[in-house]
Amino acid sequence: MAYGELYRRGFNAVVASTWDMRRDFLPNTVVQTSYNWDCCGVAFSYRRLGLGLLRSQNEYRFTFTLANVGSFGTIRSRERLF
Repeated sequence: MAYGELYRRGFNAVVASTWDMRRDFLPNTVVQTSYNWDCCGVAFSYRRLGLGLLRSQNEYRFTFTLANVGSFGTIRSRERLF
C-alpha cells in the first residue's frame, strides 16, 4: 500500500509485508515514510525480518536528501520502496 511518490512534495508513505500462508506468520514487514520540501527531504524506514527461531531482526534507517546535490543516510536508492 502506498501514498505519494518518491519526489512528491509533502508526506509520502509505503507499507509492504509478506505473509506465509503455509506456516501462518508474517516473516517480513517494511514501513517507509518521507517528507519532501522544495529544497530537501527526509525519509525514515523500519524493516522487520522474523524467521522464527532462525533469525529475528529490526532495522531503523534514515536519509536526508538535498535537491541537485545528493543524499546522506542509510537508505540506499535500491532499497527504496517508491
